[in-house]
Amino acid sequence: MAVIPASDVPALDASYKPIRTLAAGPGGTTELVRGPKGDVLVRKIIPLELANVHAWMELTRIESPLLPQVQALYQRDQDNALAVVLTYVDGLTLEELVTSTGPIEAPTAARYLGELCQAADVLHAHGIVHRDLSPGNIVVAGGSARIIDLGNARVHEEGARKDTTTLGTYGFAAPEQFGFAQTDARSDVYSLGSLLGYLLTGLRPDDPGFDAALADASRVPANLRLVVEKARSFEPSQRYQSAGELAAAAQGFAAPPVAPQASAAWQQPVIRQPKSDGLSWDDVGFLRGLALIGNWFFAVITGLAFAHVGLTQTDAIAEYGRVAYGLIGFLGLVASLAGGYQVHLALLHRGRYDSATSRAWRLIVQLLLVFAAFVAAASVIVSVAGIGT
Repeated sequence: MAVIPASDVPALDASYKPIRTLAAGPGGTTELVRGPKGDVLVRKIIPLELANVHAWMELTRIESPLLPQVQALYQRDQDNALAVVLTYVDGLTLEELVTSTGPIEAPTAARYLGELCQAADVLHAHGIVHRDLSPGNIVVAGGSARIIDLGNARVHEEGARKDTTTLGTYGFAAPEQFGFAQTDARSDVYSLGSLLGYLLTGLRPDDPGFDAALADASRVPANLRLVVEKARSFEPSQRYQSAGELAAAAQGFAAPPVAPQASAAWQQPVIRQPKSDGLSWDDVGFLRGLALIGNWFFAVITGLAFAHVGLTQTDAIAEYGRVAYGLIGFLGLVASLAGGYQVHLALLHRGRYDSATSRAWRLIVQLLLVFAAFVAAASVIVSVAGIGT
């Protein structure tokens, strides 16, 4: 794509006539527009500070019928935003399709997955990670599944410890997108596996009944369920290592359900059953959470030591002790909140919130956080009240 001179941008921008707004929020605006030739296109207007210009520049070099094509890329000075004009695909999103029809039969779901994996492989070949493969960003048109939104895409950076921003759709985004590590092609594999599970069950992966529905052999072939579970492994090294590998596994296992589905209108299942496996203690994120909560305990113990000095001495050490107690208690609260959040993410993305054991763990974490807040608040009150007395 040729570089657009700055002097031509105002005329180019005005040549796209808005038809209607598709979405709007802090991350920008997506609108349906009519182009200079009368064709219907999509224009994304993204605040420049949020726009991944590197990824969008790389996307302009991709020409694939499996992906939306970038027609124009330019900076709008009037709102300090990046404008991206893309081809428009008319059809139902997967979210709309599943909402209206219920679960998709295994052969069709596997075919949709294969098409999405092909598109993902094209992105990954250019070093691009999509990061938001979710039902609202996939359209079924002409019987084929197509990716329609590339707004969260980024270029993988060798050596980076994690992404600079945490983006993605809850339930479909891989754990590393929430700060565990940098995303790569395997992050999209996680999302693709989540999409397959969504198609087969009609439920989002964060729905409490998802695991039970996925385990229902009358709806989901057992081997295809294993494909979903492997793709959604918490640890990236345990997943399929490419979208192509996932597609091959799903295509091989695609088969009609064991028992025919009832002809009555589909309803979301209300079955609740605990997972058979227990809480895994080798999850990196879970151990990180425990380590951070350990930091909090250390901070509290240290704070109590300073408080003892501050409350039993009358000289200048007392004032320093109270101040230190308040400061360390506050830092302890921050550490405990961070630790609890990491534990929550680890449990969530392992699917452990659908069992009695995990609910007990969640209660324990919540009680620890409440206790941390109480101790931190008390330490601040003691330190403030003690200064100058």
